[in-house]
Amino acid sequence: MNSDQLLILPCDYDRSKENLKSKEYEMPTATITSKGQTTIPQEIRKLLNLHPGDRLDFLVADDGRVYVQPTNIKVESLKGILHKSNQEIVSIEQMEEAIWWSVQQMKIGKADFSDYLIGQLNAQAGCTETVSFDKKLKGVELFRLL
Repeated sequence: MNSDQLLILPCDYDRSKENLKSKEYEMPTATITSKGQTTIPQEIRKLLNLHPGDRLDFLVADDGRVYVQPTNIKVESLKGILHKSNQEIVSIEQMEEAIWWSVQQMKIGKADFSDYLIGQLNAQAGCTETVSFDKKLKGVELFRLL
């Protein structure tokens, strides 16, 4: 496995070129023991809000990259993530349009209704694409496969 295949980058991680090229920046590293164990560096544990006993999911993308995602998310940490104060409220008409589009896509495509609906709602919210691991969405407008 190449070193560029393991990604632990939540949205607020500072990946700016200036930060990464800084002489003061040192990329966190870890060593795997003979038993296959490793210690996640403190900087990464803080960044991902990881605590002893938390579980991690390892997601392997088509290109071979491995994404690490915490699975023990506290309900309290989700408060407010769906609504932004400057975000417009979706109208009934927009919801109906999203549902209609999703049903049409489901009839001609291979993915589930919920996948199409999520993609359409994301588009209405201003997203240019929705990222997915679901191979059934390959080539579908609004989606990009990892």
